Amino acid sequence: MDTHAPLVSTAATRRTVIAAGAATVVTVAAPDVAEAAVPTRSRFDRLVGETFEATREGRRLRLRLDAVEDASYRPPRLRGARLATWRRESYVLVFSTRATLEQGTWSLRARRSGRFRMFLVPGADRGKRTAVTATFNGWRG
Repeated sequence: MDTHAPLVSTAATRRTVIAAGAATVVTVAAPDVAEAAVPTRSRFDRLVGETFEATREGRRLRLRLDAVEDASYRPPRLRGARLATWRRESYVLVFSTRATLEQGTWSLRARRSGRFRMFLVPGADRGKRTAVTATFNGWRG
């Protein structure tokens, strides 16, 4: 009679690591199920001029979407379809506000969009308004 228990591998496989990561994302996202995915660049293009309500830690303020711009870094030698893909996935949203805003993840909602979360960075003052940006980098080299 064999008294040894069978050996069970404890090594993490790529599949178990990915599954654990997905479970973590679902768990973290679950408390705020009402939030949607961030709109695409083409959707943001149609929202330029729209006012967004931003909330974070009980604080509420208004942001106006002033522009959707190409990211400042453009990988060399991109042409045709690859350049179009880069432009769709790598862009900067430029908002402005009269309020003082702290850098961090804010929940945004506009009249013509659902609620979604976005990392916002305050920038330079432009008269009575402060520039606020959100950068998307989809480049996969």
